Amino acid sequence: MFKALFFAFVLLTLLGCESSSEREREANEESSLSYLLCDIGVDSECVNSDEEVTLFNSYGFKDGDGRWHLRLQGWIVEPSSSTLLTTLFYELITTVVGTTTSKPSFTDERIHQFIGDNKGGELLHVVLANKEYTLNPTEESGLFSEEIIIDAKALEGYVNNNTLSYRVLLPKGDSRDFSGSIYLRDDNTTMLISDIDDTIKITQVYLGLKEVIASTFLKPFMPASKMSELYKTLMIQHNTTEIAYLSGSPWQLYSLLESFIVDNGFSNGSFHLKALRLNPLSSTLYEFIEPNSTYEHKIATLTQIFEDFPNKHFILIGDSGEKDPEIYGQIHQKYPTQIEAIYIRNVTQESVANSRFLTAFGEYAKQVHLIEEKP
Repeated sequence: MFKALFFAFVLLTLLGCESSSEREREANEESSLSYLLCDIGVDSECVNSDEEVTLFNSYGFKDGDGRWHLRLQGWIVEPSSSTLLTTLFYELITTVVGTTTSKPSFTDERIHQFIGDNKGGELLHVVLANKEYTLNPTEESGLFSEEIIIDAKALEGYVNNNTLSYRVLLPKGDSRDFSGSIYLRDDNTTMLISDIDDTIKITQVYLGLKEVIASTFLKPFMPASKMSELYKTLMIQHNTTEIAYLSGSPWQLYSLLESFIVDNGFSNGSFHLKALRLNPLSSTLYEFIEPNSTYEHKIATLTQIFEDFPNKHFILIGDSGEKDPEIYGQIHQKYPTQIEAIYIRNVTQESVANSRFLTAFGEYAKQVHLIEEKP
């Protein structure tokens, strides 16, 4: 335990020093007019050449007046591939997990998602449907989430397969492309809402922190058997292509998880992950499996989605390893007529007749579909 705290202390100190020196450098740069000018015709802060922007897949919905409410979300970070930080982070991981095996080739890439300098307080300029928008400053975590309301006519000619693309506006001479997708969803169709860990990706969260950390950093991402086939079947049966991924995994894993989903035959869709700020001296590693924060995150997100689409029907898919039965049960009590089906991947080998499922779902427990598949 002392060894883990020592590595955490050194790692946090180095991350803090790196952030401090970065702030000093930015202060000097901001005194230069050239730093303040973006290629948009006005004075404004820009995305620096050493910063990266990830635009997360999101969705849009129509209101009663026919206007689209577009959800924009993403993350600004200055990546770090520091050998020292990577080594210290790896030592912290292996100390927690207790492994002595050699480091997998993919581990460094995953670590790098967590050791960058998140860029809080930055303005982001995006181009959407040939119009420029300035978003509100990013949070301390580098994350941003914003809603743009736009008339449906303004999107004509910019939507392809119910998907609207948009991009970050960068300074003149910066040829990088940071673009994202907004899935435009009708209110009279069916949408699948799926958990990720232990539902479509084997993580074994129910085994505790060590297994979660090992699965996240030290093991290949493995798909749950036959789940992609099930999803394709459900989409055909319910005549839909819509899916949203709701998970307690942190946003730092977004790019890796999106690649995993596409590579393993799942349809792409909107993502709804959890904010996780790196602070090794607090309980950051434990936040990977902290049940209350995940529970609150999922309840809040599901409530928002159901409120955005009051006439849409949903198929909820999760697993028994965490609190998906309890979460889906609560949502079913609130929106019973909108839920077409609930599927639970039964990783804990339970019965819908046991007290847990009866407490979560009441009489509806008999209609819950259990997917009997060992992890």
